[in-house]
Amino acid sequence: MSFKLRIVNRNMEVLYYYIFCVLVLSMAFLLSKDKPVFTLLLFSGLGIIAMLFGLMTTGQIAIYAFLSGGLFCSIMWPCIFHYL
Repeated sequence: MSFKLRIVNRNMEVLYYYIFCVLVLSMAFLLSKDKPVFTLLLFSGLGIIAMLFGLMTTGQIAIYAFLSGGLFCSIMWPCIFHYL
């Protein structure tokens, strides 16, 4: 059974594997235990790893790596402004 987005009639099955990236993000967030400095360190490291992985690979894997890098960087915003 394939899942298609009704508005643009596109197959979204290729995005199912992105759930693994979201699981890594969720586990890292739980590992940081709401400590802003450790969260910044952890997610910046994961973002760098994802970007490097995206530069060294091609195809769907590179796309997932770049999407994950952006997702890791977006989590850092609340930590940057935590003490303001």
